[in-house]
Amino acid sequence: MSTLSAADLQVITETVQSYFGRLTKERARISASFLAEAGEALPEFDYTGTIQISGAYKGSVYFTAPKLMIRYLLLSVGETLQGDDIFMDTAGEIANTIAGNARKHFGETMEISVPTTRKSGDAAISGAGRPAHQRPMVIHIQWQALAAALVVDLESAATG
Repeated sequence: MSTLSAADLQVITETVQSYFGRLTKERARISASFLAEAGEALPEFDYTGTIQISGAYKGSVYFTAPKLMIRYLLLSVGETLQGDDIFMDTAGEIANTIAGNARKHFGETMEISVPTTRKSGDAAISGAGRPAHQRPMVIHIQWQALAAALVVDLESAATG
């Protein structure tokens, strides 16, 4: 089970909402958040960015979104370049920004990796779709009419 408190998870969801609000002037809505059941398939859309966490916390955080959402996010900031590499970089940058902003709450002893990215159907990367813990937190994100997800698979290194 996750060792994150309700307050920790609230910080993460507020970070997601404010990220979208700053980027697009329209905050994301959290449509659901829950602890995944053991063995339950975790969400995965077209593009996924994963951040590995070490230090005072261990595990990973990954953001996964459909191509259409990433395309609209890019267009909303005036970016007209399109393509798999740009979409994967964007998913990685979103995961990195969310983890970096959450780090302000968790403290400097929470170390975050550079993002790793993947396109749906590529070989799996560590952290995405493979929880390190039995019940990671799944946060469903709604932005405009589009859905994405953030999976928070963290525990305090002191309890590991």
